Amino acid sequence: MLTTEKTLRVLIVDDNRDGADALGLLVEALGNQVHVTYGGAQALGVATAFRPDLILVDLLMPDMNGCDLVIQLRQIPAFAGTKIVAITGLKDEGHKTLARKAGCDSIIVKPAALTDIEAILASVVPMAARGNQSRGKPRDRVSLAAE
Repeated sequence: MLTTEKTLRVLIVDDNRDGADALGLLVEALGNQVHVTYGGAQALGVATAFRPDLILVDLLMPDMNGCDLVIQLRQIPAFAGTKIVAITGLKDEGHKTLARKAGCDSIIVKPAALTDIEAILASVVPMAARGNQSRGKPRDRVSLAAE
């Protein structure tokens, strides 16, 4: 297992506590600061206080689905440039399309391979280095609830 060259602040959002905690331990072992939450509503408050460089979010959660969480996060200027990755057991293209339209930068299908996690971590520019970069053009927004 390789450690990343930069320390990132990573927020993990998943209602599966065991999976979220295991992923959190892995990301932490790779040399990053991690905060794990178990629902979308809780993640909104945590994200504002924690200011993550990367958010890994499950798409299907009971209190607020991942797409709705991402849509709300993208409406907050502080998260316009934050990398958000959906980590989901949903393999169909329809859900992947919804995740992208909601504002996810990429999608990883569970179970996530170590190489996928390492590649995502390596692709993130820490907030301190990003400054006030914008994400570019706004995306169309949709919700999983719309289906």
